Amino acid sequence: MFASLIAACGGGDSSPDARVITTPDARVTVDAGPQPCTNDLATIPAFTLPAVYFAPGDPAMDTVNETYVAIRVEEEFPTDVIIYSIYQFGIFEAGYQTGTFPISGDEASFDTCAICGLMLTQYMPGANGGNATWADEYFATSGSATLNAMPTAVDEPVDFTTNFTTVHVDIDNAGVTTPVGDGCQTVWEGMTFAGTASAVPSAATNNPYDWNAIRAEMKRRFKK
Repeated sequence: MFASLIAACGGGDSSPDARVITTPDARVTVDAGPQPCTNDLATIPAFTLPAVYFAPGDPAMDTVNETYVAIRVEEEFPTDVIIYSIYQFGIFEAGYQTGTFPISGDEASFDTCAICGLMLTQYMPGANGGNATWADEYFATSGSATLNAMPTAVDEPVDFTTNFTTVHVDIDNAGVTTPVGDGCQTVWEGMTFAGTASAVPSAATNNPYDWNAIRAEMKRRFKK
C-alpha cells in the first residue's frame, strides 16, 4: 500500500514537492455511516523528510516566523496534501523552544495552534490561477512533536520528529476547529528531519506542484 517517499521538482527548481506515493486503490472507507471517508490512507508509515522550509514573519503583514513542510499522499492530483507548520506563535510566541510537546488543547485547533497539522483531502489545484478545491479538512488532534533544533533564519539547523493523527474536522473562517466525529482519520506514524532550513522557493505560475499556492489557499480560506 505504501511504496516510497520521493523528493522531486515538478515544473522546475522553484517548486519542490515531497510525495508519499501509494497504490491508486488505497482509498479508505468506514464500516458504518452513510458516507465514505475522503482520505487516501488510514496510516502513513514513518519516513524522513527531504526538506523543511523557513518563512520569516513580517510585522507589517501581521505574520510570524513559520517552519513548514508540505507532503502529498499520492503522485497525481487529486490527492490528500498536508501542510505541517510550526509557527512562532502561541506556546512559541516568545521564540521557538526545544523539547517534546503534546498535540492537544490549543495545538488541536487551527486558530490557536503553534504546531499545526492540516490535511486537505482530494486536493485539486485551481486551473489558470483559480481557487483550489478539496473534499474535506482533517486536522492533527493528538500526537506529539519533539523539537531538538528550530531555526530563526534560513540555513539554520532544524531537527525534529513528530507523529500525529489527523481527524475529519470542520474549520470555520476564523480557524476554529471542530471534529466531525465520523471516525475518519489518517495516522501519520512519524516525520523526521535533521538538517538546515531552506528558503521558501519562488512561486511558479499555474504549477500544480507549487506548495506556495497550497499554503496561500490555506491562508486565504482559514486566515492563518
